[in-house]
Amino acid sequence: MLDRLERILASSLQSKESQSTLTCSPESAARLLVTFTRGLVVIERVYQDTDRLKATAASLLDILIASRSDL
Repeated sequence: MLDRLERILASSLQSKESQSTLTCSPESAARLLVTFTRGLVVIERVYQDTDRLKATAASLLDILIASRSDL
C-alpha cells in the first residue's frame, strides 16, 4: 500500500514544473512525503496539537520546495 502511494506521488511530481521547484528528486520527495505522513499520525496521537502539526507540515514544504521560502 505505501509503495503504491509512493509511486503515485513520484509520478505526480515528475512534471517539469514540479521538478523545477523540488529540492530533491521526485522519488525522494515521494518517499519523504509518505514517511512524513505516517509519522505525523503518531505525533497527532501523542500531542493532539493542530498548530504543531501545521507548523511541522509547513517546515517540510519549506525543505522540499525551493521557492517556497520566497513566498
